[in-house]
Amino acid sequence: MKEKEVKPLRGRSPTQSKSKISIRPSRKPNESHRIKKVKEKRKEVIGLRNVSKYYHMGETIVKAIDGVNLSVKKGEFIAVMGPSGSGKSTSMNLIGSLDVPTKGTISLDGENISLLSESDLAQIRGQKVGFVFQQFNLIPNLTVQENVMLPMMFQGTDYEEREEYAMELLEKVDLADRANHYPNQISGGQMQRVAIARALANDPEVILADEPTGNLDTKTGEKVMEFLKKLNREGKTVIMVTHEPELAEKYANIVYWLRDGKVEKITRRTNGFKIEKQERRLIKKNPEKKKGKKGK
Repeated sequence: MKEKEVKPLRGRSPTQSKSKISIRPSRKPNESHRIKKVKEKRKEVIGLRNVSKYYHMGETIVKAIDGVNLSVKKGEFIAVMGPSGSGKSTSMNLIGSLDVPTKGTISLDGENISLLSESDLAQIRGQKVGFVFQQFNLIPNLTVQENVMLPMMFQGTDYEEREEYAMELLEKVDLADRANHYPNQISGGQMQRVAIARALANDPEVILADEPTGNLDTKTGEKVMEFLKKLNREGKTVIMVTHEPELAEKYANIVYWLRDGKVEKITRRTNGFKIEKQERRLIKKNPEKKKGKKGK
């Protein structure tokens, strides 16, 4: 039986034709990598869905927070802002897995943590959330280095590895020369930087800062905030609880404004606190545009 002859495409040899087809990429080499990175960045790390927390004071029910919805995506810098009694502290406890809600669901990295036991919550906290407190909460009879090592001990990290990594973190916050000092031998700003180093000990995905500049003077507070912003630029998700609107608007990408246990409004850099300046500039350049809108 005679084999059927395969004719090459006109103007090309069979080799040329095959080569042309095989080397044509379906998309640019780095495109799939970029798409993957964008998807990872947009991933929700913490979500509150219709979350409420009620406390019983005798016969009275105090609604600390009531029906709060909040979404934090990977790599964002979020501020939870509000006056005293607005529900900020309760929100922080719930976001950081320090408490469970009366109603609603809380997810951390896609897992519903609302019904977990305290021991399971403690394990998740240690791995995924790093805390920076207003009062620093350093252990007074431990050295600076030992304070930073402490969270790693609870995760079962070897002593030598804890010691080495704690020094790396202290170098990161420019306090390696204070490693053997005790908390009462360093300044407030230095204590807060130790607290930040300790928060990074288990390489958590989220840094939760509760009034991080509350006990600091303005200049020292700015240094601490710039360091948190640097961590955010390096990929850490930062959630800051504050009562200072200037601080929230200067550093956060998204601000949740709480009042009486509810989210009063949400402002973003693209359509919130920064857009007002942009709008004023646009109106100055195009005054007719504003008139046209009014006439509608």
